[in-house]
Amino acid sequence: MDGISHSLSSTDALPHFLRTIEYASRELAEDFNALANSGDFWSIAPAGTQPERLIEFRRGGLFPSGTTYVSGGRQITEVSIHSAELTAVIAHQAAGLPEPVLLLHEPYLKQDSASEIARKLTLIGTTLYKIVDVKKSTAASLTHDLAQFTVSWHALFILVNQEQISPDLRIMQTAELIAVGAYDVESYLYWVKQTPSGS
Repeated sequence: MDGISHSLSSTDALPHFLRTIEYASRELAEDFNALANSGDFWSIAPAGTQPERLIEFRRGGLFPSGTTYVSGGRQITEVSIHSAELTAVIAHQAAGLPEPVLLLHEPYLKQDSASEIARKLTLIGTTLYKIVDVKKSTAASLTHDLAQFTVSWHALFILVNQEQISPDLRIMQTAELIAVGAYDVESYLYWVKQTPSGS
């Protein structure tokens, strides 16, 4: 079952966004809180989902479950992550930007990690990100990257309009879209910066 975008109120969505963003950086969460009202909040969920269910962001089971099997004495049910739907939203938003870059938050590693993976990431502030040039990415590769950086308890992606990414970039000043994991990370919520009238 595919997901579609559903409008959310900032009253309902903002606390979930702030909790998720604060895991990456308290300063980032404070910056987002200051600009949250300059955009609109959305959820990716099945058509016909009741409004009261849409705001149960920490509860899974929104989409039908996949195959169930037993492994190591435990029953496991496969759950789809709806990254393709978010890819379409990001691509649409990026289409009108001159320099769309997607920042994928790395939830596990820190800048002093000796990991080979950490050396391939970019430090912005105190947080590591994978940098993706959206214009040079295919839908399949972007969907793969989103799924790879979505873990069972966290996902944070930020689309910025920025040619040069530097360690001191004030991310929220150039943020066009912010997506966070929701519904036990089966899907996502996203915030889109409002376009000024007359633009």
